[in-house]
Amino acid sequence: MLSRRRLLWMLPGFPAVAQETTEVRDLFARLAAALSTASAADFLQPFDRRMPDYPRLERNVFALLNQFEVASSVEMLEDQGDARQRSVEADWMLELRSLAAAGPSERRRATLKVRLARRGKAWQITALAPVDFFAPPVP
Repeated sequence: MLSRRRLLWMLPGFPAVAQETTEVRDLFARLAAALSTASAADFLQPFDRRMPDYPRLERNVFALLNQFEVASSVEMLEDQGDARQRSVEADWMLELRSLAAAGPSERRRATLKVRLARRGKAWQITALAPVDFFAPPVP
């Protein structure tokens, strides 16, 4: 059992951890909303362009949103780290409906692994896997 002194020492850090988690959750909510409103630019904005596979992610997202209406939802399963870096596992679901009259529909769900780093006052995504989760379906 923690002593009262140690418990009080730990409490001041709690609001900072809660704030980091809230900021990251808000970022993921904005990402899901950007896909649902077909805004590739808004979706890609928080990604570090030096991130591994960024060019492929960018191609995938633009192609997906040019071919499909997307409903997107995301739930954070795990969020670890500190005020400078975080690692997140997110349960992401996409419902894709083709923009073509007789085109396909698809539902997909996956656990994505995401790394983030604080750049100034904002979080930036520095790694995402699998990137191909955001690729359009192969006919």
